Amino acid sequence: MIKLDGILLDRLPVEGLTWYRDLISFGTPILSEYSHPKGGSFLYFWCDSNQTITRWMLARVSEATALRLRNGLIPLHLVLPKAVEDDFVYFVDCGEDAKVSVIRLLDCNAIPSAYKPKLGVFVHPQPDTEADSFVVVLDGNWEGEKLFEFEKNIRYCYSFMYSHLRHGIPDFGTLPFRGGFSGYHANNILLKEIPHKDRMWLTALHYSSPGFMRFDAVREIADSIAYLVKSVAEHKTGETEYTLLSAYIKQNQLRKLDSLESFAGINSDWIEHEGPIRSMTLDLGRQLRIVDAESLVELTNGVFKAAQLLRWFYRRIQDMAKQFKLKYVYFPPAIDQAKLLQEFNAPMLGVADDGNKLTSEDDSI
Repeated sequence: MIKLDGILLDRLPVEGLTWYRDLISFGTPILSEYSHPKGGSFLYFWCDSNQTITRWMLARVSEATALRLRNGLIPLHLVLPKAVEDDFVYFVDCGEDAKVSVIRLLDCNAIPSAYKPKLGVFVHPQPDTEADSFVVVLDGNWEGEKLFEFEKNIRYCYSFMYSHLRHGIPDFGTLPFRGGFSGYHANNILLKEIPHKDRMWLTALHYSSPGFMRFDAVREIADSIAYLVKSVAEHKTGETEYTLLSAYIKQNQLRKLDSLESFAGINSDWIEHEGPIRSMTLDLGRQLRIVDAESLVELTNGVFKAAQLLRWFYRRIQDMAKQFKLKYVYFPPAIDQAKLLQEFNAPMLGVADDGNKLTSEDDSI
């Protein structure tokens, strides 16, 4: 055992710690995370042992730091002791039956090098244990508008995905899908079908770099959103189908067919476009795997509305995929990865032509 200086304490001044999870284990825990009733996290890190004593380092870290460590985004040596919230840590010596025998408060600069984590040790990403919590880690410099847009995008996509997976897309009646404002109304229609307890709510926002957003949500739905975002970012899933559909609508000026009869396929100007739009909408739905485009067409009272709603959903997935690819956002591991893959019927792959993209002027529905 290395001899430590520091201040001897009669008791540990930190009370109410609750075990949250073991982050690194080799038969027995090496690094564990504890939560404090007033917020924040504490890390217990094994440092040394002999025949009778086991020595642990206890350090307070911010929630954002704990999230990044937990998701494998930063190595342990950049957390202990470099990212602790205090200028000191506690060393706790435990004897038989884990009974505390000695407690020391030690300045971070006085920690022996042998008690510091080795370079390059990462925690294997683990899903949150709270089934109704979904935490997105933020990195980089976020402007307020971009932050608001991301939060809105994930909520809108959640509403769409919940409706589809849980009870089917609702009837959109005569809602005309023209202009961005109709996207707001579409989300409201979707929300009406979601029980209050199952809606996605932003419950915490740590606005910094690194930061995080915490949502209350049905975890399996939130995980499906994250899976789609990653698929679009890594494989460009659905990009070709989305681009072809959007280009067809733009080139044929279909949004100028502003009568409800035209959307329903009654107007002769619309009839020639119904077949191609239906085919391209179904192609995009198939790429997204879990989206039943056929039922979407039926419940939106027309192929054009179905196409616009699917584009509205995909565009928001695509926006989040850009931020994911730039490493501005990190999603937590899925709680039930096997079930998620079953929902999507295998990993999704997509092929797209990088030179065939629409500009931002086509951003509205």
